Amino acid sequence: MVTAISGSSGAGAHAGFVAPSGRAFNADLARCEVQLSDWTHCVSAKTPHGKEKIAEISARVDDIKAKMKRAEEAGPSATAPSAASPERLLDVYA
Repeated sequence: MVTAISGSSGAGAHAGFVAPSGRAFNADLARCEVQLSDWTHCVSAKTPHGKEKIAEISARVDDIKAKMKRAEEAGPSATAPSAASPERLLDVYA
């Protein structure tokens, strides 16, 4: 018997994979933007280490925005797998 399960683990080629939701992208983006603001407004912003951190966080923000755009273009099925999708099924033997 095959039973749908909740959570991020499952059977199949993509076991354990759940595409990030729009809320997850928004949360990551907000966190990175706060970090970027903190680094750009601190005293260390002009140091080599500060410039490196700012560049790193800026790249993360750009990456998240690109992922959000790709997910939006792919449609709702790309970010919200249905309860009966192969990634969310579990074989149960009696």
